[in-house]
Order: sequence, then C-alpha cells, then structure tokens
Amino acid sequence: MKSKTLGLGLMAGMLALSASARSEELLERIAVAVLADKFGIDTREVVVLQQQTRLPVYELSPILEGSYYFRQRPTTVWQMREQGLGWGQIAQRVGMHPGTFNKLRKQGAFDRDRFWAMSYRERFGVPETQITVVRQRGGTLEDVLAAIVIGKLTNKPPQDVYARYQTERSWATVASIQNVRIEQWQKVSVPTKVHYTLASSNVKTKSDSKVKVTTGSGKSKDMDKGKGNGNGNGNSKSQGQGQGKGKGKGKGG
Repeated sequence: MKSKTLGLGLMAGMLALSASARSEELLERIAVAVLADKFGIDTREVVVLQQQTRLPVYELSPILEGSYYFRQRPTTVWQMREQGLGWGQIAQRVGMHPGTFNKLRKQGAFDRDRFWAMSYRERFGVPETQITVVRQRGGTLEDVLAAIVIGKLTNKPPQDVYARYQTERSWATVASIQNVRIEQWQKVSVPTKVHYTLASSNVKTKSDSKVKVTTGSGKSKDMDKGKGNGNGNGNSKSQGQGQGKGKGKGKGG
C-alpha cells in the first residue's frame, strides 16, 4: 500500500511538472506572437532570431527596436551588442546623428520593460499601473503576461491573480483553480497595429497568423521586392512598391 501511494504521488508530481512546462511554453508562444505583431513580421522570424541569438523572447525587443531605428539586420545589432557596444556606440557606428539618438533614448527606445508594458497595455487593454504593481511585487514579464490573460478571462485585476500565483507557484495551477485555460488568451486579445517596420527580414516566409497563436497583424512584409512600371530598376518604397519607366517589373533597391 505504501509503495502504491508513493507511486501515485510521483505520478501526480510528474503531471504537475508537465502542466507547468506546457503553460510556460504557451506563455512564450503568446509573447512571440505579441512581439511579431508589433513589428509586423511572422512568428517564425522571431523563433529563428531566438535560435540565432540564444536570447529569451523578452530580450529580443531591444534588438528589434535597434534593427528598426538603425536600419540594420537584427543579427547585426545583436552582434554589436555581443561585442560590448552600448546603444550610443552603435548609433555612432551606423552614422545616426547624436541628437536623433538622444531623442530616441528620452522617448524610451531600447528599454525592454517599457516596450513590453506598452505592448501588454495595447494588446490586452490593461492600465500600466496594474502592470507596475505586479512587477514591483517581483513578477517577471512572463508572470505579468500570465496574470493579465487569466485576469481578463476571469474579470480580475492582474495583481490579484499574481497574488494567487505567489501562493501556488504554478500558472497551470492558478488557471485550473480559476477554471480557465491560458490557451483562450485570444478571446481577451485585441488586434494591434504595426509600430515598427524592419528594413529587412532574415526569414522570407508567408504569414502564419491563422496557425498556432499568431493573431492581429502578424504578417510578413517583403521589403526587398518592388513592382516597377518599367524595364529598368525601380525604387522600392516602404511597402515594397518600386517606380520605373516603361513596361514590366523592376527590382526594388
């Protein structure tokens, strides 16, 4: 009897760990979707960038902002950061005017926490003050996301949900107690507009917005090809349309 009880306890523990791992994986996938939609790229591009940089999804936001502001590939920005360069040094290296850089910094550019607070606020309609409370109580950016999703599904403020997590130490358990599933996050999410358009994309792929967890405007944009009106080379615009002379298609510059 004792061995049977021990076996059941071990099985229950393994199931709990499995549920916790699944919830962590799902929360990361949601964060990937939020990040992808913010930059108007496909979720797979974010995953590839994670693999290339070996960075958590939350640490990718400053890299992608740097890619946008400096007009460099994300991996190029990451490599310069790996060399120990500060944001000001990178701005100087790529030729950005010091005044422009200082203005961006004052606006909060390259600030990871500011980026995610803004993204959560826009995506789920929560006041920034509630996000701040969870962070001040020791919650990670992932904890904030989980507390927001479960809170929106149960009509509770995220700080109250996080208080329950501090007792249970498992988001899967908190969701089960509240009788909701984190997978239902799309019910409380709203589409978001693209705030940044990257100069180039590392992965050329079609949008996967209807697959897995991507929603909103998470579509890939082809920034390299442009439709020209002539035989020669067209000048590609931000949305990939070029201008040329004559008939045919030209290649965007």
